[in-house]
Amino acid sequence: MESRTKERLGATLQRLTDDEQFDTITVKRLVLESHVNRQTFYYHFQDKFDCLQYQFDHEAQRLVGKVTADN
Repeated sequence: MESRTKERLGATLQRLTDDEQFDTITVKRLVLESHVNRQTFYYHFQDKFDCLQYQFDHEAQRLVGKVTADN
């Protein structure tokens, strides 16, 4: 359950940055869009920069997992 919540928050941040600049996104907006409690956000992350770092790492691992000898 814990990792799914982190994934949801990270995915929401990624989706929001598709349409607007990272600097304009607030933790309040992020938790509203993710449908999680603000306290839950701070349980997983120190701030939105920490969430961004998590999402970068998560996406990098996902992409590396798709690499095979054929591609």
